[in-house]
Amino acid sequence: MAFLASAGDPNYRLMHDDLRFLNECQWQTRWMTFDGGHVMAPLVEYQKAVLWIQSLWK
Repeated sequence: MAFLASAGDPNYRLMHDDLRFLNECQWQTRWMTFDGGHVMAPLVEYQKAVLWIQSLWK
């Protein structure tokens, strides 16, 4: 699970709680941040997330 998060997002803390829970369930997770707020991440951040997920299959 790749989390794309911005510190300005009001759900930032909730996403941290989700990350902690998934780590306890032994999921592979990555926390990725970007400047913004409660907006979609830039395309380049999604591309980085996809590359990380693909790297797990090798």
